[in-house]
Amino acid sequence: MIGETPVHLASPRDALNKGIACVYQELRLIPGMSVWQNLFLGRECRKGSGFIDDASMIAHTEKVLNDYHLSFSATALVKNLSHPEKADAGSGF
Repeated sequence: MIGETPVHLASPRDALNKGIACVYQELRLIPGMSVWQNLFLGRECRKGSGFIDDASMIAHTEKVLNDYHLSFSATALVKNLSHPEKADAGSGF
């Protein structure tokens, strides 16, 4: 159920399309990469030309960080975050 509405999920992709994702408790972040790079790893946004759209992913990550009132930057390296900040970054927000 989402709220009070019954929902049928046919596949993991169907769940993602409905805004549902799995959040693992074990942190699997790459310390030498930024918050935004970890968030989009394997799911990179691309421009119409096919090139990876870093600016779009950074902007999206900054918006989410702001929406959740998180104080670290999308461009911060994960290795420089505190453990609670890493937990927030690892949750995918």
